[in-house]
Amino acid sequence: MDSSVADGGRAEEESETADRKRDLQDLLRQEMDMHLTEGRVSVQRNQERVNRITQLKEEIRLQETHRDSSQSHDNSTVSDQSGDTVEKLNALLTPDNS
Repeated sequence: MDSSVADGGRAEEESETADRKRDLQDLLRQEMDMHLTEGRVSVQRNQERVNRITQLKEEIRLQETHRDSSQSHDNSTVSDQSGDTVEKLNALLTPDNS
């Protein structure tokens, strides 16, 4: 395979990872703002918000780890990891109506 094609794929993947991280950071910022400005809420609602904030922080940490590991792993390993991350991000974006 032409190395310029591989480099282009890697650059695109790094860009997607950066976009996902930026999206997660935006979501985290929104959740924290809502948590701070929402005022008095039920203990359950407060705990739900704190849990989402914790999940978002963990996803951001995983994105940073993923970025670091993508430099030392082959593309198939990175693709598997990013698929899991996309699923987790979609789960975070889907409101929990329980």
